[in-house]
Amino acid sequence: MSSGNKIFVFSPKKIQYLLTVVHDIKVLIADEVLPRRKDYTFYYPTLDEKPARNMWKSSATIEMLFSTWQIIKYKIHPDIPNSNDFGIIVFYSKEGKEQEEFQYLIDYLFHYQLINTASKIYIRLANAEKYASTNFSSARDEYKNRFDKEDEVVKKLEDIEFDSITTIIKEFSEMEIGMESK
Repeated sequence: MSSGNKIFVFSPKKIQYLLTVVHDIKVLIADEVLPRRKDYTFYYPTLDEKPARNMWKSSATIEMLFSTWQIIKYKIHPDIPNSNDFGIIVFYSKEGKEQEEFQYLIDYLFHYQLINTASKIYIRLANAEKYASTNFSSARDEYKNRFDKEDEVVKKLEDIEFDSITTIIKEFSEMEIGMESK
C-alpha cells in the first residue's frame, strides 16, 4: 500500500445498513419515485471556499457512507428541460429513539435551505425503533410551532414523508469471505 492511502473497515451492521439503502433505492426506482440514474445524485451542500461539484454527477464518498445520513437529490420532472424542480430522499441510519435526533436533521435541512427549495422530501429509516415516527412528528411539530400557521414553511414541514424501510439481512459465509478454510 502506498503512503497516504487510507483503509476503511465497514462493520457488519454498516454493511447491512448500506445493503438496505441500495435495496430501497432499487424499490424507489421500480415504484417510479426515483427517476433513471442520470437524474438523481448524492447531495452535498455547497461549501464556502471549495470548488462547486457537478450538481448531477456526485457519487457517495466514503465519508458520506459513514455519516448518520445519506441524501439523494433527484429531478422531479427529468423530461422537462431546464426544470429546477427537485426532491430529496434522506436515508437515516439511526433508530430514531429521541426527538432530538430529528430536530438535528430538520436543523440541517433548514441550514442548507432544503426545506424551502426541495419540492418533495422523504425521510427513510432502515433501523427504526417503534416510536421513531412519533419522535419525528414531535420534532416536526416543534418546528411548526415556531412559524405562523399560514406560513409556507409549515406546509413544507407537513409534506415531509417519513417511512421505515425493509431491512435487508445479509448472511456472511466464513468460507466465502476467506475466514475459514476446509
